[in-house]
Amino acid sequence: KAGYELVWMGEDYPVQKRVLSGEFEANDGPIKQLSEDYGPNSRVEKPLTFTFYKKTLVVENLKYEQRGAAQYIQPSESN
Repeated sequence: KAGYELVWMGEDYPVQKRVLSGEFEANDGPIKQLSEDYGPNSRVEKPLTFTFYKKTLVVENLKYEQRGAAQYIQPSESN
């Protein structure tokens, strides 16, 4: 409904919430709600990252690597 393409390449977690509300990219919207439950600061075994590329949302497993390595991802408050 929001006009975004979803590319899900992360862990296949069942979403416990039946309704996610708010503006899609808002600070308190659905992606923020999912990030709190399944993102870098959650307690899930394999956290996810949520990244926007224009009108595409990419969901991937968070990659933990040694700082300074080429693919290191710094978890941020915006995910």
